[in-house]
Amino acid sequence: VIWGSQHAFIKTIVQDSDVASFTFLRFFLASIIASPYLPGLPFPQRVSKTEATNNDDLLKAWRWGAEMGLWMFLGFSLQAVGLLSTTAQRS
Repeated sequence: VIWGSQHAFIKTIVQDSDVASFTFLRFFLASIIASPYLPGLPFPQRVSKTEATNNDDLLKAWRWGAEMGLWMFLGFSLQAVGLLSTTAQRS
C-alpha cells in the first residue's frame, strides 16, 4: 500500500508545483540525510586512515556516485513529468 501510494502523492504535488523544484527538493533532502555516509569522511568506526588517504579510490567513488545520482534524478523527473499527463492509477 505504501509503495503504490507514491504515484498518487507525486501527482498531487506536481499538479500544484513545478516538477524540477519538487525533484530538486527530494534529492536535497536525501543528500542531507545521506551526508554522514559520504566516502572520504574520517569516521573511525568505518574507515581506517590508509583508506581515507587513497585519493584515487575517493575520486572514483565520487565519480560513480555523481553519475548514478544524475541518472536517478532524470528518472524521478521523467516519472513526475509523466504523471502530469496520466492518472496515478495507470502508472
